[in-house]
Amino acid sequence: MKMRLLGAFLAPVFALLSTSAIAEAGADEDEARWGADEFADDLIHSRLPLYGFDWDEFWPQPVSDEDSFGCASINIGDWRFEPNSADERARPYSMRFELRGIFTCGIRVFEEDEQGLRDEGGRLGFFARIGEGEISGELVQIWVLQLGARPGSEYLLLAQLPGETGGEEYSVLQRRCPFDRLLRVRNLDSYRTDYCAIDSHEELLALASDMLEFPPLGTLTKQEGPDAFAPDPSNSQPSN
Repeated sequence: MKMRLLGAFLAPVFALLSTSAIAEAGADEDEARWGADEFADDLIHSRLPLYGFDWDEFWPQPVSDEDSFGCASINIGDWRFEPNSADERARPYSMRFELRGIFTCGIRVFEEDEQGLRDEGGRLGFFARIGEGEISGELVQIWVLQLGARPGSEYLLLAQLPGETGGEEYSVLQRRCPFDRLLRVRNLDSYRTDYCAIDSHEELLALASDMLEFPPLGTLTKQEGPDAFAPDPSNSQPSN
């Protein structure tokens, strides 16, 4: 009986140690997985959303006065990603940022796939300005596009280009995960499990600042057309 209880207690401990060892080994072996001339696009994930309405520069955000209420937003409309010409494996694609509604602020993010730009569902998203940095000696603003809320969020790293004051063009930064934050298991054959575990404002800003030293993945540019899409209450809710 005692041995059975001891085994039940130790099993999860061994499982945790085994998983940790796999993740750490993956990080060590992947130390040189991105060459200096390659364009890194690691998936960045936080266990919980890092930014919310208590963050000073967070959009969309609720606004109200004595007579009205709603959501103040930025970057609503159609956007086009053009990859860095030196990245031979990347392709251009379109994105749409649509205001979700006026009662609960947020945007729905639609991404182009093989069938074109999807017009149903969409992912919950927010923009946050998280700091500043320099590109070739010029001051730039560092932004993130925070995607999803449950379980946790993913992040695109963006920089407002030098001289760009209208917020209609961003540099999409590389995502080179620090080796000690890269997690991966090896028990799913060829299926990818790797992601970059970032769980603090400081870590994400440090990573984005480091990425300013590398050539960007490309540019994200707003396309001409309507500045906003009227939200339709009958549309499905964005996925998390």
